[in-house]
Amino acid sequence: MEQKAAHTPAPWHFKKLAMHDGGHVVMFTAQNGQRTHRLDCAGEFKEADARLIAAAPELLAALETAYMALIGYLPAHRNDVTDAAIGAARAAITKAKGGAA
Repeated sequence: MEQKAAHTPAPWHFKKLAMHDGGHVVMFTAQNGQRTHRLDCAGEFKEADARLIAAAPELLAALETAYMALIGYLPAHRNDVTDAAIGAARAAITKAKGGAA
């Protein structure tokens, strides 16, 4: 599961767009720190959507950590619940990194 992330690393931030009613922007800085990139949209792109997108790098890192912890915990405590959690985490991580889930 040790893959190099192709996405721009955290931190990402969000804010309300001044020029659009209800629109938000998610901003993240290029890896070299020289340029800020924007993902923005008006209308249906709500604050909750922007917060979730901005938190994506930290969420992926936390899920990868939890996945590794479950893998280490699994041999002594395996059951249907842990198997389902491992499978769901593995599928989500794979999808986030561009693989087929």
